[in-house]
Amino acid sequence: PGWHEFLGERLLYLYTGGELPYRQRLASFYRANPDWEIQTEQLLVYWIFTYFCGAVYDGEIFAKVKMAVVSTLFIRDLAAGRFTENE
Repeated sequence: PGWHEFLGERLLYLYTGGELPYRQRLASFYRANPDWEIQTEQLLVYWIFTYFCGAVYDGEIFAKVKMAVVSTLFIRDLAAGRFTENE
């Protein structure tokens, strides 16, 4: 499948049903993947080290940090969506 189909399929499994099922699926994902918090931290550190330094030149420090956090959360949701699909 293409990228759009991939995103749609992964996120559909995670987001279907509203906020409460979403939170339950995330909790299930975290229980099954106890090291995910460490991996998330490392991913966030990577994004910040990669993009934060460039903010020195353009002055967009807050934008770079927001992008790092949102990118990390989006990757988490993709992983949780794949987990939910396979569950």
